[in-house]
Amino acid sequence: METTDPSTTTTKPASPAQTTCHLDRPEGRVAYEVSGNGPLVVLVPGMGDLRSAYRFLAPALQDAGYRVAATDLRGHGDSDTSFASYGDVETAGDIIALIEELGGPAVVVGNSMGAGAAVYAAAERPALINGLVLVGWLWRRSGRRRRGSPISQSSTRVGSRSTSRSTGQTW
Repeated sequence: METTDPSTTTTKPASPAQTTCHLDRPEGRVAYEVSGNGPLVVLVPGMGDLRSAYRFLAPALQDAGYRVAATDLRGHGDSDTSFASYGDVETAGDIIALIEELGGPAVVVGNSMGAGAAVYAAAERPALINGLVLVGWLWRRSGRRRRGSPISQSSTRVGSRSTSRSTGQTW
């Protein structure tokens, strides 16, 4: 019976030669990397994680024919720490600005807080978001439904067109 030594097994991460770019925002800069050709996919990590969390996913998406942008959150990694506020809504604004900068639309892959921010971004600018992939998404629902909030206007269906129940808007 043949055995494999796990210490000799390797998996190809993203190239360390990637160039860090910065997106200028009103209170600072958000760091990101972009590579590949094809439809745009934006990777957004969760609070406490860095864009390097996607170091194995990004090359697989590139090999599949996508242009991939992985971003750090405000105050994380190579992004500035000068921002006055951090959170889902602020990160959604950063996602929207990045997609505009890169000439979107895009599919947004978000983990944890990045997933919540992706939903807000899709609700605010549905024409910029072709699809959502929400990983480890937690949405705490309050006792009553807030009419007109981005969450109630959004759908988490990925890769298909959906119609918002509250606005009737198709995206």
